[in-house]
Amino acid sequence: MALEEINLRIGFLMFVAVSVTILFIMSCTDFWKHNYSEGFAFLCLGFLLALLFFRKRKIALATVGLSFLLVSAGLRAAFHPSIPGVLITISALAGLYLIILWDAKRNPDAPARDWKSFFDNERVP
Repeated sequence: MALEEINLRIGFLMFVAVSVTILFIMSCTDFWKHNYSEGFAFLCLGFLLALLFFRKRKIALATVGLSFLLVSAGLRAAFHPSIPGVLITISALAGLYLIILWDAKRNPDAPARDWKSFFDNERVP
């Protein structure tokens, strides 16, 4: 994926997907610290953004979110290994692999360079 292939719309949707992922992570850490009011606020805000922008693009949200987790936790787990970091890295990698397998079975004739259709919602089962 070259940087010149990303237009403004896809870049904005990627930014929103990463923001939704960060809001979900923030809500999980607030729930872990027993700070339920802020955790619920972050969870509702992330769910609202996901509902507004990714109602019909759930695969794009899952792919960008898992890729962000894989890069963020994977880099930290490589230099400062911990059990949760390694588990998050392996889970994100397994989730991406399962999404790829599922989409390959759903659309066997789709070309490999057709990654923009996840954001355009043009793929039909």
